[in-house]
Amino acid sequence: MRYGKHTETKLGIGLIERAITVLVLFACSPAAARISLIRLPHAAHMDDSVGGTAMPHSPADESHSSSSSSSNHSVARAFELARANDFAELASLLEHEPTVARAIEPDSKYSLLHIFSRSGNYHAVEELIVQWHCDVHHRDNMFRVPLHYAVQADTFSPSDEAVLQTIGILVGAGSRVTARDNTGMGIIHYAVQGGREAIVSMLLSMRVFVHTIAVPRSRPKTPDDAAAATTHGLPERGARTLRFFHTSLLEQWKRDTPDAETRYALVQQSLSLPRAPIECENNFEERPLHLAARAGSLSVVRVLLNAGANATATDYRGRTPLMHAVLRGESRQSLATIALLSPLSFHVNDADIDGNTALMLAAENGFTAVVAQLLRNRCVQPNLRNKQGLTALQLAQKQGFQDIVELLLASSLDSSTKIS
Repeated sequence: MRYGKHTETKLGIGLIERAITVLVLFACSPAAARISLIRLPHAAHMDDSVGGTAMPHSPADESHSSSSSSSNHSVARAFELARANDFAELASLLEHEPTVARAIEPDSKYSLLHIFSRSGNYHAVEELIVQWHCDVHHRDNMFRVPLHYAVQADTFSPSDEAVLQTIGILVGAGSRVTARDNTGMGIIHYAVQGGREAIVSMLLSMRVFVHTIAVPRSRPKTPDDAAAATTHGLPERGARTLRFFHTSLLEQWKRDTPDAETRYALVQQSLSLPRAPIECENNFEERPLHLAARAGSLSVVRVLLNAGANATATDYRGRTPLMHAVLRGESRQSLATIALLSPLSFHVNDADIDGNTALMLAAENGFTAVVAQLLRNRCVQPNLRNKQGLTALQLAQKQGFQDIVELLLASSLDSSTKIS
């Protein structure tokens, strides 16, 4: 932007005066001079006047400011609709302002795809990917992709079928099941925390059956849309994409895809997809089985064990999945999980980095029912000592848990009787 010669002269004089002020301040106070130096480069922009002369605004500036304000309002409205799971209203907004589809929230760095994935709204997810070219690889401020939220599925209580459809669409669009966030949590970690057996099974096997669907494609609305379609390799009009189904929908899928040769080809393509790593560790060296045991999710623990999860794996504190289940307490889910894990006699006496076994942790924390559950396993050794030289009995005595003391004494007496 150009101003009149008189205004430019005033601007130059103003900057010279500010520079002289900085030199004077530096002689008196270097700290004050540094603050003034920080402000110096912005002097012509922070103040609309120099030397008392107002700097003119062009109509283009005012138009840009108005347009920016309108766009910000549309973005805020779009995320408001997404959180209300109202895609119908959002689609109407996107028809008028297509660039809003790829907007990112300033603080959370969420995309619209993150929010709809979390609610299991697979219709919205599919439209955002196919019609509006949203990026399935975009990371939020926790470095999570939409797939992290899809497997979490903790808003609007979506059905397992809806969640599986959402996961399948994201994976079919190229989202990686091996992605991790900034705490090292993988997709499988989030699925395990969600406690849904069907989702964990799907991620571990990827043996889902697929169904072809026509992709509704309209002409790109803007040059940016056309560029995005080229960049992400989106299919052209009339092409087909893949949607994934859980095995429970196999019969319906067979009816929709009667050609056996086509079915075989699609199944082979599905089976070639990467599976979620069952032994991936987060930043605390916790594997999916640790999280499932701590959550007391019996069905998920069983799925993981059947898939070959290592029941003796330890986290950064040397704790096994059994120890995590013990520390959950005396809930019914926890006791059932302990009953499933403790018969694995080759690790029931493993100790953590402090030398504490699962029995010691239960005794020290006052979990009477857990101690009783563990003692049912004849391989448990109650007289082992930790690095402080204390047994489970002594830890219970130290904490004043008399009922556990009596239980352990009875167990020791019973053991000595059987030996003699």
